[in-house]
Amino acid sequence: MEEGEGGKALTNIEDFMDFYRRVPRPNMIFSVIGDSDNLIPKPWPKSRFQQSLIYAAKAAGECWILSKGEPLTVSKIIREMMEEHIYLEKAASKSLRLISVPSKPVEDTGLYFDLPEVLEDDGDQAKKNQTHQNDSNFVNLSVPSEVEDYLEFRIKLERTLERPTDKERNALVVILVEGDLSTVDHVKLATENGIPVMFVKGTGGLADLMSISM
Repeated sequence: MEEGEGGKALTNIEDFMDFYRRVPRPNMIFSVIGDSDNLIPKPWPKSRFQQSLIYAAKAAGECWILSKGEPLTVSKIIREMMEEHIYLEKAASKSLRLISVPSKPVEDTGLYFDLPEVLEDDGDQAKKNQTHQNDSNFVNLSVPSEVEDYLEFRIKLERTLERPTDKERNALVVILVEGDLSTVDHVKLATENGIPVMFVKGTGGLADLMSISM
């Protein structure tokens, strides 16, 4: 995962915005939400969603995707999508980045995706290339330990990315996939702050309920 100065993971929004200013600015930011521990899963075409999101991200040019980054359903879908984009298509471009904002440390990233055997059997140099490529496209933002409310931190990050300066405004959309009642507050705060929210109907949970009520 991408690291900040001195080899330490980016640990707060100020550090992250310093990183933001040192790399190409994103034309589009997708903040994907809906992770849940207690949601009863509903079968839905996850691969179609992954393809659509990748196409949209590539069409935007420079694009960042935010997710909770924990080994839960929605974050896992996003992580697998990015792994496939990087490893299977051997995409060397840094124009698409996954920004993980976990509420707690995620030590075993192997929970997300198993590399195909053809890549596991590549030579040492190929593995080094893949590792470097992985570091270029994945960024980890650790929530500071003194932060008590993860949602408050996440909304602040989204607002900061949407309006990095008084004169700038980025295109940012919150995408709700699945989700449970705990996700309601994120949707509420996003809309109150003028951030558009898109519900992916057919994925179950809150996304379906919100689609019906709108």
